[in-house]
Amino acid sequence: MTTIASTPSALMLLLSRNPKLARFQELWSVTSGRHQQVLDLISASHLSQPDWEEIIHAAVRARVPQIARSFLRILGVSAVNGALNICQQYSASLPSDWNAVFGEQTPTVAEWLRFHPDVKASLLSALAQDINPFDSVLLSLGSDMWQAVLDADEKSTQRANAFMLLFGLQNPPGKPYELVSLTFEGIHEAAELERLESATWMILRDSLPVLGWGRDWDVCERLRRLWSASMWLTVGLSVIFFELSKTGRRSNERCCISFQRNIFVPSEGCYLNKLVLEHQVLRLFRTSSSQSIGRNSTSNYLSNQHGY
Repeated sequence: MTTIASTPSALMLLLSRNPKLARFQELWSVTSGRHQQVLDLISASHLSQPDWEEIIHAAVRARVPQIARSFLRILGVSAVNGALNICQQYSASLPSDWNAVFGEQTPTVAEWLRFHPDVKASLLSALAQDINPFDSVLLSLGSDMWQAVLDADEKSTQRANAFMLLFGLQNPPGKPYELVSLTFEGIHEAAELERLESATWMILRDSLPVLGWGRDWDVCERLRRLWSASMWLTVGLSVIFFELSKTGRRSNERCCISFQRNIFVPSEGCYLNKLVLEHQVLRLFRTSSSQSIGRNSTSNYLSNQHGY
């Protein structure tokens, strides 16, 4: 192969006669600088989906850069499905341009996930780097599969945690409040210490409430307001308080204060409602400081109170 590679015209002639040669990693290694030409040459060939998946796998193993969109152009969404199949079967790490394609093709990724309930946590963690947490198809699958990312031995990235936080705040089926309670603290702390990564800020910035001129610098307060508004509209007051009472951390206490000050309360009985709300906040945080409440207790409580 190396000898033939020294004569590009001969290599391309062989490839035109037998496009299945592209299934070999060595071909992609010796055609550096001509990868687009290789794809253009075989694009008109009548190759099966399994053949194309082998070709994608060969290109991935050869670490061919900036080729994902070319596969997408030729194969359409089948390229996304093929790449996901490779990740699932071989635990392969794809070049970064594939992650961008997954982000742009979130509905296709979601449909693939629908038919792969056994998806590996490592693949979910990789997908959480780029896919859209607001996609309706993805939300319809529910929140439970993403719990595997947080339960995995390998610590999830900050951007993945931001994805799961925003995803949970959309109230998909399942137990989204657990995603929120397990990711909010870390994101809030990173914002407080001015350690939000650029990828994390990119996914958060358009979702955070606007505080007004001269105040939008306070990302922590904007996070707390996002939390309070979203949780109030989705899972309900008692779930909010119970989830926060589990840790009693300072950021959670400030969430409750933000909730009390900023959430909409119906005009009728407004003052009474605020007094009741303040009483519940104080009571739950005092309770949480004197007893330990675990995740199983949370599930039992929610099952009894809300039929979750």
